[in-house]
Amino acid sequence: MKKLLFLSLLFLPTLLFSQTLKEFDLQEMSEQQIPVFVEHPNEAALIFYTAINGFTVESNTGGVVSTQSEGSKFTAFLKPERQILTLKAPGFIEKKMALENMSAKQAKFYRVNEQENTYTTETGFFKVQTQPEGALMKIEGFPTFKQWTPCELKDFKAGKYRINLTKPDYYPLDTLIEIRPGMKQNGLFILKSMYGTLSIMASLPVKVKVGNQTIDASTDLTNLRLRDGSYDLSVNDPRFDPYRETVFVESGKTKILDLPLVKRAGFLQIMHAEGFDVAVNGETRIKKPGTQLLEFFEGSYRAEIKRPGFQPVTFSFTIKKGDVINWEPVFTAVTVKVKLETDPAGAMVSLIRNGEEEPLGFTPLEEQIAVGDVEFLVKRDGYKDYQFKATLEEGKPFQRTINLVNPTLGNYKAISGIKYGSLEYNGFTYKTVVIGNQEWTIENLRTTRYNDGTSIPKITGTNDWANDRKGAYCAYDNDESKVASYGYLYNWHAVNTGKLAPKAGGWRVPTDADWTKLTDYVGSNAGRELRAKTGWSRNTGTDNFGFSALPGGYRNYYGYFNSFGGSGNWWSSSAYDTDDVWTRGMNYNSTDVLRNYDNNRFGFSVLLVRDM
Repeated sequence: MKKLLFLSLLFLPTLLFSQTLKEFDLQEMSEQQIPVFVEHPNEAALIFYTAINGFTVESNTGGVVSTQSEGSKFTAFLKPERQILTLKAPGFIEKKMALENMSAKQAKFYRVNEQENTYTTETGFFKVQTQPEGALMKIEGFPTFKQWTPCELKDFKAGKYRINLTKPDYYPLDTLIEIRPGMKQNGLFILKSMYGTLSIMASLPVKVKVGNQTIDASTDLTNLRLRDGSYDLSVNDPRFDPYRETVFVESGKTKILDLPLVKRAGFLQIMHAEGFDVAVNGETRIKKPGTQLLEFFEGSYRAEIKRPGFQPVTFSFTIKKGDVINWEPVFTAVTVKVKLETDPAGAMVSLIRNGEEEPLGFTPLEEQIAVGDVEFLVKRDGYKDYQFKATLEEGKPFQRTINLVNPTLGNYKAISGIKYGSLEYNGFTYKTVVIGNQEWTIENLRTTRYNDGTSIPKITGTNDWANDRKGAYCAYDNDESKVASYGYLYNWHAVNTGKLAPKAGGWRVPTDADWTKLTDYVGSNAGRELRAKTGWSRNTGTDNFGFSALPGGYRNYYGYFNSFGGSGNWWSSSAYDTDDVWTRGMNYNSTDVLRNYDNNRFGFSVLLVRDM
């Protein structure tokens, strides 16, 4: 009996002093009535409407000047400055209230009720949060307790608890928390990552060994996730001096490393004033005009230069680190047999190339002459000088007989009676003209479909044009209003499909030989003779043959537009090499039709031709 009484006395204090604590529910509200600040002209006011007995507001900094209580209305007059207030009432958990600066005679209104949640003086509430979230929490002494953060410990007995937080890739955290009676608490615990990031960048793509891993580094940052600690980094590449470094990767941080690699390279200097392409071990390099150093890694190389009109020139060399090797190539022209006769004979013939005139001799004349675009000037006393152009090609002997009385005899040119026609193709009608035994469209192509009905991709973006290796078209400056007069610009990949011209009627994109046949027929000053009389920024043409060429400009292989109104540029279907194509151009400042080879990524106009 005594023992039972003793146990009852042990539990008696808990039963007697256990108290349920309530929590305030504070809601700001709008109110129409305005308090009178007769006695408080320099203070602000907070008005609380509540049925809670004993409700009061305190400030530990003296911010509350005075309070008034009238039934369910409680008014606190405050200094107009930032305040941290405490709301109190018997049986309630104290509530902190932060209040930003209020101006004098300003009032705010609140409704204060009782929240549903209650706590006792023996229990409390603790919310455990982690950064990052999703950690597994265990509590020492509670073997079955396992929850993922964030988690709430509700109605836990007041006291200290040891918790364990674990998350993959993060170091575990053991710590103590204290649950205080009748209080709501929050705890944020920062978990330390086991890993950091190593970001590596190199001037050229290279393989880098980090610890036991091998990665590909380049000019773009390559990110490698590693356990924090020290790592041996190395580069063993014959293009660079050997490189070693020890790097430390810190938990949760990123270390950026720009590898200071030293190239094992030298230079080849080609001693020649002109620019051209040079193939070195199958890789094409561009030599600019003047002096230029071409960089090569250590090794043996064979260089080959191919220039139009000259025999290929080769050179073998070996580069070591720091070398500068000078090479002066000697070019030997490719020649073709040229036979010229005049009626009557005995005319003086001169060769004009690149603006320089060279006497050849008197007719009949037979000479070996370097291939390329040339002009011949024929003079004889008593006759008018005659000058004509020719394109001399390897393996194609050139022969011509000239009647000095009428040099164009036998080459009838329908200048006075131009014969026009038309071509219907893919929804457009193109005007045509007959020149010699060829019929040409004299309007630039505007089709957006190939002759099999498939669409040609339209590319407007600069980078997209530069990177395209398939057929594409665009309007100059992406301005569709120019298309009706000047047509579209196409890259040569579209021409090379063989599907730009109609399937029927013998029409085709002109070959390089087709263009030469046209310009030979027109003769000297062909650029001026074939240009339209209007539409050029200046120096319009005579348009004596009805060709009416217009300056539609071009788009270069970087995707930029140039020369609209000042030049017209047209594709041939004849490739010069793997990257370049024979083209024709007319400029406002030249009387010639210029024969060039241009990169196949350019955007040029397209005309069509057929044999009559």
